[in-house]
Amino acid sequence: MTEIKSTQCQTSTLPMDKKILVLEDHAFQRWFLVNSIKQLGYQSVLEAASGQEALAICQQQAIDIILCDLELPDMDGIEVLRKLSEQKKALSIILCSAVDESVLCTVSKMVEASNLVLLGQATKPIEKDHLSQLLNKSVCFSCASSQQNPGFQPSLIDIQQALENKEFSVHYQPKVCLDNGQWTGIEAFIRWPHPVYGMIAPNRFIPIAEQDDIINALFLYIADQAITDLANLHKQGWQGTVAINLAAKNLVHFETMQAMVNLVADSEVNSKDIVLELTERQALPAQAERSLEAMARLNMKGFKLSLDDFGTGFSSLQQLDYFPFSEVKLDRSFVDNCQSSIFNQTVIEFCMTLAKRLNLNVVFEGIEDIETLNFLRTFQYGSAQGFFIAKPMPYEQLLEWHQQWQLQNPIQDI
Repeated sequence: MTEIKSTQCQTSTLPMDKKILVLEDHAFQRWFLVNSIKQLGYQSVLEAASGQEALAICQQQAIDIILCDLELPDMDGIEVLRKLSEQKKALSIILCSAVDESVLCTVSKMVEASNLVLLGQATKPIEKDHLSQLLNKSVCFSCASSQQNPGFQPSLIDIQQALENKEFSVHYQPKVCLDNGQWTGIEAFIRWPHPVYGMIAPNRFIPIAEQDDIINALFLYIADQAITDLANLHKQGWQGTVAINLAAKNLVHFETMQAMVNLVADSEVNSKDIVLELTERQALPAQAERSLEAMARLNMKGFKLSLDDFGTGFSSLQQLDYFPFSEVKLDRSFVDNCQSSIFNQTVIEFCMTLAKRLNLNVVFEGIEDIETLNFLRTFQYGSAQGFFIAKPMPYEQLLEWHQQWQLQNPIQDI
């Protein structure tokens, strides 16, 4: 097995105009971080030696990214982060500290639970390559936020009209085998390019749709398109699967699941090529009996069932025992920093052992850099998905991406 070289990164040109603040009380380490960031090409780099100074700078200037130490003299970094969150600042955070890893992980979860964006964490001394990787992540968040309209709040009527007008589209993110890099599957993501308000993020309209039966119509809209596109891909020689996200309300709605079965029966696609993904938070709804009935029927018809965000709930193992899943998708929070986090490595090793013993496929999602992909390759099991491999794209771009991937496939053995 050969080492993967850094030739496949999908990140775009870095936004070097971002304004970065380094919050570090130790003079030499502050100087080192500031100079390292400037050497990476960023020109606007500010520094603060205390929490009060950092807060004052954030009040006076529009800061994009903060490298935040946690152990500070006047107020610790945790308090600084809380105050920034209370101010509703649109900030990305990189935690950089010498505190115990368990503390760093806890603070990371605190940031993720707030309105701040966590780019990642690093223990001191931080290496320049790792710093570059963390800063690169801001590209993904910048691109996503720039394409979304922050003001438009869709209603059920808006969603219904969009369905009738066929405004929704489906994008696909490829998955590849970690053992040899072969393209094995795609995941379908719904997109709403609104004719007036531009791209509307799914988290703006999916929760609204889930409050009504319209979520069932939305699911069938995605499924119909995904099945059609998969059939076309199969005709062109690619034999893989498509994963479609399933809401709990879809699962317990008999007519919706029957319509899904009929869509596949009337197509040129086999049910074994359809993966239905259910998140941990949805897998055990109040109607457990109806969920089990629906899952048993789907399983009997040949559909594959995947447990998404595995490891984030308090009943992960119970889910695997309770429902007939054939796949688990390890939550990206365990994939992030897996090269340096002993805890994340232990979780991954446990999940891999469990999956092999239970004959489950494993998908690692959220892979954004070559180092993470190299680390996960050491297990020689499962599939990989993330921006490093490919971003979600329209159906028409999949075959072009595949041609490029075959030419530059960084996973295949030599």
